[in-house]
Amino acid sequence: MLQFRYMLKILKAGTSLGSGWQGCEQLSKYLIDSGIEEVFNYLEYNYEFINLLQPKNLPRVINPKVKNYAALNAFNKAIYKSLTTQVSRNDVSFVWGGDSSISIGAAMATKSIHPQSFILNISARSG
Repeated sequence: MLQFRYMLKILKAGTSLGSGWQGCEQLSKYLIDSGIEEVFNYLEYNYEFINLLQPKNLPRVINPKVKNYAALNAFNKAIYKSLTTQVSRNDVSFVWGGDSSISIGAAMATKSIHPQSFILNISARSG
């Protein structure tokens, strides 16, 4: 079997702050419960889960026209800081989230770490 030469760094950033869909913050749990770690081990991938530097006391909503704007901003800053402090240029990072609100922090961190990278955002919603 071909050895995967990079370290997969997986950030579990479950949230439903930007969505009305309750339960989407459970993606990491569903993936782990479904056996994703067994797949990684079978494929002999080097991987580790990295810590989300959780923002403390997420701020209240300031702009009522934008859903949880202040909390979303704080959460994305935490994602950015978590990735840029725990992922190196020799790593491949995955961010398992909940809703699409985590994309901004993840994308900015990825481009900071890997300026020539591309971003693949997979959404479970069909419309």
